[in-house]
Amino acid sequence: MSKKNKQEKIKLLGKEYEYVRIDDIKKNPVIFFEEHSVDLCIKAYGILKPKCIYINDVPFDFLKDPQFSELEEIHVSAAEGVDISPLHSLHHLKSIWVTFYAGYGPKGSLDFSHFPKLETLHCSWLNGSKNLAELKNVQSIFIADASLTDLKIFHGLENLKVLELARSTVESLEGLQGIVNLRELKITGSSNIKSFESLAEVSSTGLERLEITSKNNITALEHIGKLNKLRSLSLEGIQSIDCSAFENNTNLTQLSLKRIKKMTNEQGLSKLVNLNSLRLMQIDYIDSLNFLTDLPNLEALNVLPWFIKVKDGYLPLIQKFRALNKLESLFEWDEILDHLDEEGKQQYKKHFGDSPLEFIKKEFTFHCYEDFSEPYTKENCNKVDEEIRNLIDRLIKNAEATTEEKLKYFEATADNLDKIDEELNLFATGEREYLWDTLDEIAGASGIDVGSLEESNSKNKYFKWPVF
Repeated sequence: MSKKNKQEKIKLLGKEYEYVRIDDIKKNPVIFFEEHSVDLCIKAYGILKPKCIYINDVPFDFLKDPQFSELEEIHVSAAEGVDISPLHSLHHLKSIWVTFYAGYGPKGSLDFSHFPKLETLHCSWLNGSKNLAELKNVQSIFIADASLTDLKIFHGLENLKVLELARSTVESLEGLQGIVNLRELKITGSSNIKSFESLAEVSSTGLERLEITSKNNITALEHIGKLNKLRSLSLEGIQSIDCSAFENNTNLTQLSLKRIKKMTNEQGLSKLVNLNSLRLMQIDYIDSLNFLTDLPNLEALNVLPWFIKVKDGYLPLIQKFRALNKLESLFEWDEILDHLDEEGKQQYKKHFGDSPLEFIKKEFTFHCYEDFSEPYTKENCNKVDEEIRNLIDRLIKNAEATTEEKLKYFEATADNLDKIDEELNLFATGEREYLWDTLDEIAGASGIDVGSLEESNSKNKYFKWPVF
């Protein structure tokens, strides 16, 4: 509470109200009924006549007092056994928010026929409640933990525009066709929805936002394509998605796909030319990200490559992030340097302020050959990585060393690589060339003119440097 608001409260009500929470006391006062201040809150209500109150974990029989009859908005949070029937005295309520702590429920149930003016309903249970169909003016409903199998209970709520069921056990969208003015539908929390068949009957409605979480492989996905006014679509937990189902949803501006086992026909997403926000998370398999190049209006891209397995590589993703001037958001990805061109690598260096040697150390990995043939185990690749990184660390630590001294470090590294090669019969010609090029690059970054050096006359059997 601001100091000014506190001063105004004392001025209006008196010093005894100092520790009673009242927000926005001059314009739209909101009183918070708490255990230590219920009596004072009741008195304050009689003076201020606010339209909204909050009740935090205290019985509220006092609501039966006629002075509360004009209340329009109430927020209640409570524990087990609190009697909710006093709410029935508030016939002018436009907004009800009733939340019980996890695992708890109320004493009694709500009869919605007492709330003819209700526009917003937000509650953490529904069991035992009755006459929901009497809410002729309700526009927004949020219900958590409701034991529902379908949406028939909402049939006939002609003014309902937003319906959200959290931690839902819903199995079917049947009944949706009877909510004729619905604009947003959200069913989340590992629901048991198995089919979108019911969407075939609501294709003419104005549904603009659809968010579904399910643990099943949903069938009849193609009916989403009939929702021609859909602007936002979010699907989570679905086993498999054929993206061609969305080709006709050309009004989509937001798309979120999360925890999907397999995405197929992803090129169908290229038809969504009005898309400005795309979120792909925890995708176990997708063939390609090429569709990204066909989305000209994309502004927000939430795609973390370490959470997506792409068969054909990440180049389209890199290119799209660069086009959005957001390439830096990928720089924490361990594999990013494997996918950057020279321009991207320069941006990476600038971002982290790396010296040339530090950058080579980050970029180098012999693991690109891992499992290429029998000797290229993870352990053996680690040995090569360690030699290269140890060389770089010595050069950084001894930056003031002479060229002759630095070349001794290179000689020692070449000797160690020769021993690894001899012991494991490891390096093929291509791999040796990769290491020669890497040592050339390290030498150049250390101030050594490789072109002025003579080829090594080392007696090493397998590996020597420099080699021309």
